Amino acid sequence: MAFRTTVTEGADWRVAREEAPAAAEQGPHAAGARARAFSELRHAARRYATQELGWRKKAPTILLEDPPAGQEAQVDFGKMGPMLDPVTNRVRVLWALVVTLSFSRYQFVWPTFARTTEAVCEGLDRAWWFFGAMIRTMIYDYVSRHVIGIERSRSAAALLPTEMLRMATRIAQ
Repeated sequence: MAFRTTVTEGADWRVAREEAPAAAEQGPHAAGARARAFSELRHAARRYATQELGWRKKAPTILLEDPPAGQEAQVDFGKMGPMLDPVTNRVRVLWALVVTLSFSRYQFVWPTFARTTEAVCEGLDRAWWFFGAMIRTMIYDYVSRHVIGIERSRSAAALLPTEMLRMATRIAQ
C-alpha cells in the first residue's frame, strides 16, 4: 500500500505531508514510495524557501555610469595558448596584454611571451602610442598575480616605479 498524502494550507504555500501506513500494509514497493514522498517534501521545502524566504535569490546588478572619455582604461593579461617562439625555436605560452578604454570600449592587444614588468611597460607604451594619448587612471586586474609575482630576478616592488617613470619620460618627449 502506498503512502497517503495530506495537504496542509498555510501562509500562501502548501506542504505535502506523507503519512506512513501501518507496517502490515507496507508491501515490496514501500522503499520506492518512501523515496518519492521524501522527494516531494524536499521540493515543497525548497519551493517555500525560494518563494517566501528569498533563498538563493541573486543580488541585483547595479549599472555604473561610464567615466568621461580619456579618464580610465582597464589593463589585463590573457593566456592565448602555446605558440612557436621564433627566437628560441621552441613552443612557449603566448600571453596578451589587453588595454580597454572604459568609455569607448576601444581595445589594444599586445602579444608577448613574457609576463614581466618590462613587458607590461613596453605594452603600455605601445598602447598609448596606438591611442594617441595617455589615460589618467589605469585599473589593473590582479597585478600581483600577473606581474609582480612573476619577477624572480629582481624585486618587482623596486622595479615597477623605475619602469613607470622611464615610460612616462618617453611619452613626455
